[in-house]
Amino acid sequence: GINDDEVLRQGEIREVTIDFREKYSTDKKELINSAVYRLYVKDGNRELDVLPYQPVEKAFLNNFFVLYTEDLIPNQYYVDVRVQMGREIKYYKEALRFQIVDNITERYQ
Repeated sequence: GINDDEVLRQGEIREVTIDFREKYSTDKKELINSAVYRLYVKDGNRELDVLPYQPVEKAFLNNFFVLYTEDLIPNQYYVDVRVQMGREIKYYKEALRFQIVDNITERYQ
């Protein structure tokens, strides 16, 4: 996945795993059907969507999404996660923060 405040190069492909825990538990993971995420940058107080809310994929053991960085310009990026459980909707603001620095395919001589 991606660590918080990690520096990535343009052109990387990362699978980001999201762990949801059962209430009042620290070790029991839960699979969620209705989770979405969005990728955005900040310009002062404004938040500019790079990717509007996209569904989080559900695998056999975890929830995840794949992040392709080849189209992202060097900048600081943020990820929000929204989860709907029954009638309750929870927002996880800035669940992940990372930075894109340069192109991994460029070669300097």
